[in-house]
Amino acid sequence: MEALNTGTGVGSQTTTDDRGVYRFVNIQTGVYRITVGAASFKTIVESNVIVNANEVRRVDFPMQIAVTNEKIEVSARLPCCRPTKRMCTRRSPPRR
Repeated sequence: MEALNTGTGVGSQTTTDDRGVYRFVNIQTGVYRITVGAASFKTIVESNVIVNANEVRRVDFPMQIAVTNEKIEVSARLPCCRPTKRMCTRRSPPRR
């Protein structure tokens, strides 16, 4: 996760704990853009997050599984064989 102060360009990074809780500590007051990303999830950007002095600010991020497009192509060839006379003969159904 990254919190970027849009006024100063100073960024701060952190990670979540096993419950998904995160904390940015010692950041300046200002307007922030928070970017959240994790493997197999869509990246989320929350802009215009205002942080005031001596304030605890909570911003929740609903993580969504990323869609992956994967194409698998399989091709195969039948083994080459030469037709024999036996393979090419026609059999008529038995007469009654």
